[in-house]
This record gives sequence, C-alpha cells and structure tokens, in this order.
Amino acid sequence: MELSKSHINNVKALKSAIIQRQYRAAALVNKKLFKPEYIGKMNFYLSALDEYIKQPHEQPSIGIILCKKKKNKVAEFSFRDFSKTMGVATYKTSTVLPAAYKGVLPDVETLKKLMD
Repeated sequence: MELSKSHINNVKALKSAIIQRQYRAAALVNKKLFKPEYIGKMNFYLSALDEYIKQPHEQPSIGIILCKKKKNKVAEFSFRDFSKTMGVATYKTSTVLPAAYKGVLPDVETLKKLMD
C-alpha cells in the first residue's frame, strides 16, 4: 500500500501530537478488511501499555487501527457503546453430577426421554 503525500502529512501530524501531549500509542496494521474483533485486541494492548509502560505524567494511551478496507457501519457498531459492562467467566464440565444437585436436576435418562 503506497501512502499519498496527504497520508504522510497526516501521520507526521499525528506523531507530533503524540509527542507533544506525551501519549503512548499502539498501532494495529492489517492488510485485510476491518473486523470488530480488532477493537478488543486494541483495548487489550492499550490496557497493557497503560498498566506496565505509561509513566505517571503521561496521558492515557491511544490506539490506531489501520486496515486496507473498512465498512463504515461495521466500524461504527464496533466502537459504539464500547464502554458497556462485560465480563469473562470460566466453566468446567463433569460427567458426575455433584451431590448437591441430585434430586434437583433430572438424571441423564430422564433428560433423554424428555428430548425425544
């Protein structure tokens, strides 16, 4: 991908703004179409920068996602309400029903009959 003169000037202006305002920046460059998953990846990188590298006098880190193409609505929906509450949980499966659930949940055979 060849950069035009205006693109180069925009990059220089951005670099200058980052240096003058003492920001850390992370860039994610992809030669493909923008995907909503890139927002989560960038959020991870920015959080790591702010936690482990950013100095107390510096502003919060900023992210730049550069893609070969993007669909405007996909990008808009990806960034909209990104501050919504989310969480991550783990689970594990077992072939044995814990004693506390015996009599509360139906056994496997009963479930099979209910599914038929």
